[in-house]
This record gives sequence, C-alpha cells and structure tokens, in this order.
Amino acid sequence: MIFLIINTTQMKRLQQNELRPFILICILALFIWLLPGCKPDIPVPAPVDLICEYEDNPVGIDRLNPQFSWKIPSYRNGIMQTAYQILVSSSITNLDNNQGDVWSSGKVASDQSTFVDFAGHDLKSKKIYYWKVKYWDNDGGENPYREPARF
Repeated sequence: MIFLIINTTQMKRLQQNELRPFILICILALFIWLLPGCKPDIPVPAPVDLICEYEDNPVGIDRLNPQFSWKIPSYRNGIMQTAYQILVSSSITNLDNNQGDVWSSGKVASDQSTFVDFAGHDLKSKKIYYWKVKYWDNDGGENPYREPARF
C-alpha cells in the first residue's frame, strides 16, 4: 500500500484543483485495497498465554492427564480458531524438531482453546515435559507453533 503524507504547509500551498487528483488517487487506492484478494497478507500470530493446569509453566502438577489452554490473539475482526494441534515432548530438542514423542494431538477440528485434556503416553513423576500449540483460523490461515511452554 502506498502511503502519502503531506504536511499542513504543503496542503495550504495546494490549489483546490491540485487537491482533487490527490483525493481521487487516495480513494482509488483504498477501493483497490478493499477488493477481495487484494488485501495484503497479514501473518497469523501464534497463540498466547499457554497454560497447563491453570498455571504458566507449572513446577508440579497433580493430574495424569493435565489440561492445556491458550488464547488466540485478535489480529483481524471475525477471526476464530477452527482447528489446533498440540505437541508434547520429553525434550526441548524433540519439540524444536516438531516431534511430539509423548503426545501429538494431530490436527483437531475444534474451536476449543481451554481445558484441552492431555491424551498421550503416561507421564512420569519428577520429569519436565515441553509443549506447544498451533491453530488454524476460519480463513484457512495456519500459524507457526507458539514458543514452547513446560510442565
């Protein structure tokens, strides 16, 4: 999109006849930008506020199947989650390589982003697990995975 900036002293110098083409160009640029398919690609942001068992990176949990929650940042009106994928891994290296060696939910068609139950292998006591989530929106956009959280 082309941005035109004219300060007030330059505006005063413009005659009314010189201002009309400027206004028409601005209206035309706005009209073109509003046409379907002409909007710039806005990157889909990653989910925020990753929570496990009501806490941010809890040190200990007392459930065998913890619950995960996240928030979808509002970056455009009307955007909603239509699917998600959670990866849980025993090491940060595996998670960085998108390997959910403890659990991969696969792509789940759902708008649920709170209290999603863990459904993977049995968790071991005194072990740190790493997890991340991504989502798809109602425009078909797929976000990158969120930075890992742990529990």
